[in-house]
Amino acid sequence: MQIQSVQRASPAMALHIRIEMGTQAKVFLAGVSKGASEQVIKLAVRDAVEAATDFSWLSKGDAVFIKPVNNSGNPNPATTCPTAIAATVEILKEKGAGRVIVGDMSGVQYLRFSPTVFEPDYGLIIASGSVVAHDMVSLAWLLENRSLIPASKRDGCIDTSIVVPRNANRMVTGWLGGWGPALASETMTKNNISTIWDDRVLTRSYDLFGGVPAVLLESANKALPVARKTAWSIRSLANCFSMNLWSG
Repeated sequence: MQIQSVQRASPAMALHIRIEMGTQAKVFLAGVSKGASEQVIKLAVRDAVEAATDFSWLSKGDAVFIKPVNNSGNPNPATTCPTAIAATVEILKEKGAGRVIVGDMSGVQYLRFSPTVFEPDYGLIIASGSVVAHDMVSLAWLLENRSLIPASKRDGCIDTSIVVPRNANRMVTGWLGGWGPALASETMTKNNISTIWDDRVLTRSYDLFGGVPAVLLESANKALPVARKTAWSIRSLANCFSMNLWSG
């Protein structure tokens, strides 16, 4: 594998990290317009999932756990679309899964930091056999849409404050377990993320999963304009310099 040095694009985190180049990983994108019907959403999920895997990893009767993004007490789109979860469960059962379990953190109903949710005109169903490639594209898509949020709808305090992340873990622990555990809990360090290279968890995943995958974007349905836009936005956000990570 090839070893390269890359400078993180964020001025706040201007340092060099050595990364190992991994193998190519395909990421399949299926576009869904805002307000799409349940049938359209389910079809998009099926298109993306069946393009990404042949389910050879799944044996008849296997139990499968689905971890949605339910880190808010507010409904979709603040959290994972329930229709998308239902579609995924249906596909898994069709492919031979026995028990399919859907679960996330407890006490989520109390996490209502902001009622304002920005929903783009188009959403993406993202599927890949590589968890790292999937999360790279997902984060790039998130950052692209975050940049489009009007200033009037942004929460300046939560987005920019250094104090909020230091106390957030203690606040949540206090709500769920009382002030004793809250005072004993750890603080969190703010991670300013301007590009995918600023994310500490992703950076660690490159070490654990064999390097940075060379991402190949492919459309799983006919929403080519969405896939094309995403490809360009990822190139911009990644700021890969001379690194040939992106194709598609």
